[in-house]
Amino acid sequence: MTRDGYVLKRQLKLRGWTTQLIKRFLVTPDQIDKADDRLGSFYLYSIKRVESIEKEKDFIQFKKKLMQERHNAYQAIIANVPPKFRDQIV
Repeated sequence: MTRDGYVLKRQLKLRGWTTQLIKRFLVTPDQIDKADDRLGSFYLYSIKRVESIEKEKDFIQFKKKLMQERHNAYQAIIANVPPKFRDQIV
């Protein structure tokens, strides 16, 4: 369903993008591909634009900040779980 030179939101997520990163750095899609009424629309983002944003210092710093927050939240959860159940946490 993608066109050459464009990626879908789910493909961005495979590249490590989160919804928050998409909203902050990509804001609007480059193209909207209208499928039939049952599927809705597909938002397409230019791969060149995505790659250029991924190289920006602001993007790298913000992504590191989000990863650190996620890690800290995970550590807080682990600290409150009894040791015998820690291996069950995904």
